[in-house]
Amino acid sequence: MSKILDINNMLDAAADCELPELNRLLLSLEKEVDSLGDALAAHFDIVYRGSSYEQGFGGMCGSFHPRHVNQECPDVIRTGDPGGDWD
Repeated sequence: MSKILDINNMLDAAADCELPELNRLLLSLEKEVDSLGDALAAHFDIVYRGSSYEQGFGGMCGSFHPRHVNQECPDVIRTGDPGGDWD
């Protein structure tokens, strides 16, 4: 038997227990998440504005925006945040 945590569950656990190295780990993780976000943005010709971690509010998230006026949101981005704004 095991417990399976996604990255946001692990970050919340680290914040809850005040893990001393959390800030260092967050900076490292944000760099990697930003690399992924940059790659997705380049692939879809959209804008990526970086990642951040907010405990209790989505966890580690990245923000994507249209690059061009009236640009359609890629389906895979819309699926990740179906209620979010795209303008």
